[in-house]
Parts: sequence; structure tokens; C-alpha cells
Amino acid sequence: MSAGDTSPSLTFVRPFYGPDFIGVLLTTALWSIACLQIVIYFSRYPRDSTSLKCLVTLLCVLLNFQVAVLVIAVYQRLVNNFGNPTPASTFSVDINQGNMVPYYLPLLGTIGVCVQSFYIHRLWIFWHKKMLIPIVFAPVGLFEFLAPIVFMAKTVEVGVERGGDYSLAIAFSFPEEKVLLAGLAVFPIVDLVIAGLMWYFLSQAMRDTRFSRTHSLLRRLAILSINTGLWTAIFALLTLILSVALPVTDWYSVSAWPLTALYVNSCLMNLNSRKAQNKSPESVEWNSFGLQDVSGSAASGGPRPFRVSPAGRGPRNMEISISMEASTDHGPGSSDMKFP
Repeated sequence: MSAGDTSPSLTFVRPFYGPDFIGVLLTTALWSIACLQIVIYFSRYPRDSTSLKCLVTLLCVLLNFQVAVLVIAVYQRLVNNFGNPTPASTFSVDINQGNMVPYYLPLLGTIGVCVQSFYIHRLWIFWHKKMLIPIVFAPVGLFEFLAPIVFMAKTVEVGVERGGDYSLAIAFSFPEEKVLLAGLAVFPIVDLVIAGLMWYFLSQAMRDTRFSRTHSLLRRLAILSINTGLWTAIFALLTLILSVALPVTDWYSVSAWPLTALYVNSCLMNLNSRKAQNKSPESVEWNSFGLQDVSGSAASGGPRPFRVSPAGRGPRNMEISISMEASTDHGPGSSDMKFP
């Protein structure tokens, strides 16, 4: 086949193999960054709470599973089935046919809701632990989680009834596909609302503080929140647009496949940037000093050192060493004022 061959079979598979290739490149690039961030997190924040460590571990496991399924599916489609355009236009629950939709959709819902729940917890802390935000997000997050599962269950059910593969046009005609699209539409909305609320609360805190270093810290946190929330919202919105504008193709995979890795990276970026945001040393120890007797007077030569005379010994000065720890970590030992 020459480089300029435009045979019907080659033209037919381009809307499938091309987006698959682009999606794999973006996903593996973001996956490699996430792996590095996971190593940095566990080495830099060993004192984080168990719940945070469990969240990072769960995201790591789910992301690695998604990448493994993606590589297997694309290898089957582009290598084992090379030159055979039939699998590109069919839907199958068999990953050996190169179809990863039944496995990817639940991963997207699970990872997306987990990361959004992490941000909702931050907003809950900023809003003095009022329950309005979690109560509003709970049904929305449940819908985001269940919408992909409903569509996946329908596609698997039809595949079992038909005893094998069936056309993608049939899969995209299911009523459950509308539920899936609604779920995809909710993801960018939630991401933008979270970023907007985080910016609002941090802006309020910036107006209330009179300390320049605190103001600078809050400003950096606000910019970081906007950036991380905006990228996931853009990719989620692009997935929805491509799914509606170019149905019965794989163009949605250009943004849908990297979306899970982008969610994981945004969460890890927020966690790993805590020490960088706090420019002051995490632990500042003051020099020891003598405890003064406040009852001293000028007539007696000013304040006198407080003296302790243990039995059998002469008087001596008692020194106290005071240490101050400033931390933005979520783990034990952090201060009451936390920057979520």
C-alpha cells in the first residue's frame, strides 16, 4: 500500500485508528507524569492522613488498570487486526476485538467522582464545614458515577443477546446513550463550579488578611485551583462535543481517554504543591532564652532571670526552647488553619 493510497478500507478506518493513536499518545504521556507525581507524593508527605494516602493509592490503581486496558485494546486493533476494518465499526465486549468502551466508562466515572469529591472536601473546609456543598454534590456525583455504568450495562446486555459484535450505530442509538451524554455534560459543569467556588473563598480570604505573605500564598492557591479545574473541564467538554458532533467514530477518544489521567494529575498536583506554596520553612526553631521574672523592678536592676534551686545545688537559670511548626499538610501535626 503506497503512502498516498486512499482505498475505501483506509478511508473508512481513519476516523477510528487516527483518534485512537492520538488518544494513546496523550494518555501515556499524562500517565508517566502521574507516576512521577505519585512517587513524589509518598516521599514528600509521609505524615498525610490515611484517607488521603488511600485516595492516592486508589487513583494509582485505577489509572494503571485503564492504561493497561487501553494498550491491550489498541494493540489488538492496530496490530492484530491490521488491514481488517470490520472491528473499527463494530461494538464488542471482547477486548481482543480492540474495544475498550465497556471498561473505560466506569473508570472515567469512578476517577472523576473521586477527584471531585476531594475538591468538595476542600470547599467544605473553606466554608466552615457547612453541609450545603456536600449535600448538593452527593446526588450529582452519584449521577456522574452511574451514567457510564448504565450505558455500559446496556451495551453488554445487547452484545450477549446478539451473541457477538454489533454495529456502533446501534450502540449510539440506545436511549441509555442520552444518559451517558448527560453525565458527560455534568462533569465540566461540576469542575467549573468547584474552581469558581474555590476562587471565591480564596478571594474572600485575600481581602480579609492584612499580611502580604498570606495574601501571596492565597493568590497562588487560587491560581492553581483555577488552572487544574479548567483543564479537566475543557477536556470533559471536548469529549461531549466530539461525541455529539461526530457520532459513530472514535474522535471522542482524543479527549476522553486522557481525561482520567488528567483528573489524577490535577489531584496530585494540588497535593504535591503544598510545600512549594508555603515559602516559609516548615519548621522554625527559635533560639533558647532565659525566662524572666516579671515581678522584677527597676530598683532591683530590672527584670531578673527566674532561678531554680534544686536540692543540694546552687541557683541556676532555667532556659526554655520554643519551636513553631507551620504546615499546610492534611496529616496529623498540622496546624488548625489548613489550606485544603
